[in-house]
Amino acid sequence: MDPQPYHIVVFLLLYTLMLASFLRPQMNIVIAVDSQFFSANYAAVVGLTFRLNLFMVVAALPISILTVIALAKWNEATNHPTASRSFVSFVVGLYVALLLANFAANGVVMQNILGRFQHPPLASWLMYRDLLLSFLEYLVANIQSVFTRQSVQRPELVYVLH
Repeated sequence: MDPQPYHIVVFLLLYTLMLASFLRPQMNIVIAVDSQFFSANYAAVVGLTFRLNLFMVVAALPISILTVIALAKWNEATNHPTASRSFVSFVVGLYVALLLANFAANGVVMQNILGRFQHPPLASWLMYRDLLLSFLEYLVANIQSVFTRQSVQRPELVYVLH
């Protein structure tokens, strides 16, 4: 298998997706209570950011590399094409299962925590989507910072719950 330029593009795409699925949301919840006589009003403000450490960066490498190699072997002529394609299907299935499991786990955790504040489940998933989009913007800003030499701060999304 000779590496082609599109293999690098596919690897970067798969690696970025896996990194995004390995993100761990961090929520800082501030509750303000205003009590007047026998009634209480409260407001909860959520500061949402992400955590990504070296372990997550390294853990995303092997499955992304293996998936690119497997996809490159899909049309390769072999003595046993069925076995080869079965292996490729297994590797791609493993990648997709790992990706979906991480996305689902993070989304469900956010949904459960924010559900304690009577926050709708769909809104929690939209917040998670916003977090993933801010991560992708953060990656692009980091790449730009190499050339512009400007520092980049990790984004924090702020939401008012009630």
